[in-house]
Amino acid sequence: MASVVAFALAAGCADEEAPCPSGVRGDAGSCVCPNGAMPVDGFCWEEPEPLPADAGPVDAFVPDAGPPDAPTALGWDLATREARLGRVLALSADGRVLAASADATPGDRGVTDERGPAGIQIFERGAFAWSHRATLPRPDAAGHPTWGAALALSGDGATLAVAAPNEPGPGDEPSGAVYVYVRGDDGWALDATLISPAPTADAFGRALAFDVSGDVLVVGAPEDASAATEVDGDASDTSAPGTGAAHVFVREAGEADEADGRWAHAAYLKAPTEGARGVGGAVALSADASRIALAAWRSPSAAAGVHVFVREGGRWRAEARVLPAGLADHDDFGVGLALDAAGETLAVGAPGEASDATGVGGDPTRDTSASGASGAVWVFARGEDGWAEAAYLKAANADGRDRFGMAVALASDGDRLAVGAPGESGSGEGMDPLDDDDAPAAGAVYLFERSGARWAQAAYVKPMGTRAEDGFGRQLALGRVGRRLASSVPTRTLPLGRTSAGTPNAGLLFVYDLD
Repeated sequence: MASVVAFALAAGCADEEAPCPSGVRGDAGSCVCPNGAMPVDGFCWEEPEPLPADAGPVDAFVPDAGPPDAPTALGWDLATREARLGRVLALSADGRVLAASADATPGDRGVTDERGPAGIQIFERGAFAWSHRATLPRPDAAGHPTWGAALALSGDGATLAVAAPNEPGPGDEPSGAVYVYVRGDDGWALDATLISPAPTADAFGRALAFDVSGDVLVVGAPEDASAATEVDGDASDTSAPGTGAAHVFVREAGEADEADGRWAHAAYLKAPTEGARGVGGAVALSADASRIALAAWRSPSAAAGVHVFVREGGRWRAEARVLPAGLADHDDFGVGLALDAAGETLAVGAPGEASDATGVGGDPTRDTSASGASGAVWVFARGEDGWAEAAYLKAANADGRDRFGMAVALASDGDRLAVGAPGESGSGEGMDPLDDDDAPAAGAVYLFERSGARWAQAAYVKPMGTRAEDGFGRQLALGRVGRRLASSVPTRTLPLGRTSAGTPNAGLLFVYDLD
């Protein structure tokens, strides 16, 4: 169980002459901290008063860290150099279980400079606070550094899928694998190891999605090379490299065996469109596992789009190719992808989009060099006549290279949307700070809300201690009920370790409770 290690931003530095980051002041940008606080990376940090004896095992209790709507910061007592905690995130539907990848885990718990193997860190929200509950280390067999490249959690947070898309398979070819863990009375345990039925170097596991029950798992394989189309074609014909595919696995009732638990391969999905490339680079699944969306964002504009499959009578079929008019090759349409619980609302991020529009409902055709890679999100709704474009969204403060749409997440009812923009340059902190461009590529998350058929931007979200190149918003997760948002800064240096330099690139998670 995690010990209590919690630090808070101190009130400020002694010298009021020159500014330090985040409003803290010091001499020539080097903070002189009061009251014995620790100066690290331009910030003052201090250990707060001890927690009450009955507070329980909490590593995220950060009093006086900011305004009342400041996020909870997770990962303090896991600080390990170059761990990059949170490069990948997954959040349960109720927002109570959070999984985060880490390139390294703590070695000797008292020495943060020692590094253990890569792992997945599991956090849970209790009645009053978050706590660190488990570290799932990389299995001995999963020696490739792509272990943890994608994560997915079931609705109750009791089943976790961890991808290793370059994991060596038969013949040592980097065919990929997915590890499925389940939480029982004795904690987390490996339940199954899933591989492609026709393993080749197809990046199996590059993207993952669970239904709410955790009994259906979609696995993207964007380097799949078969020339098959639509559903359950011939996977052995490898004459179309890089076209991509997705696999559907179903957990069946019964006892688990050593190889793949109770999981069975249920479908092999390919795009019906000639010229599609990278299908399965992003995947989304409705809560009841009746509808799957597969992005093909590496496709040229003539073959671009999101491919939607629907399950009817126990069988899958291609339902639609969804795309807006006027896509350009550089738009990266589909890098961000999300479905609501009912499979009736689809959000698609295009972080390379270059129009100079701002806000909701602008003109997507006005591309300019200054607005290159500002990014956009399209929202589609399914009605009696099929899928139709419902909204075109840009950040209200859109700028070139913001990469708005790199990550997207929808609440279960489809009425709240979170959008990551890791290239955004505001230097503010918390919810709705003042807008500026003083911290290049610090990153941001935007919240949009739908009322009836109309969308509007509802919030502009930043981490605490914002700095240039944070890339906040590259990864995000939204609880299905839409009341909890998580994002990360994997490059965050923490004020722990044996030197004043702290623990570089340890990473920190930020969790926001929303109205």
